[in-house]
Amino acid sequence: MGKGIDTLNLLFDKYKTDQEDRITIKKIIHDILIHDEFQKRFEKDFYHHGSIMLGEHILEDTIVTYILCKKEKNQLILK
Repeated sequence: MGKGIDTLNLLFDKYKTDQEDRITIKKIIHDILIHDEFQKRFEKDFYHHGSIMLGEHILEDTIVTYILCKKEKNQLILK
């Protein structure tokens, strides 16, 4: 999984995700994360927003989206 999993773990720390969320996210994105084409998105040819790699951007969007959806789901349950 190379740089993808390393980046994912750093982003998990950045967003302070718990172990259950980390496992869930990894299960959801596993096939994409290990795919050769996705791994290329961590190479120098794929800068995004000037300073980060496209692969990192995609993973960060994935985590943020997951967190927001989980929060929204929890708010709906409380209503």
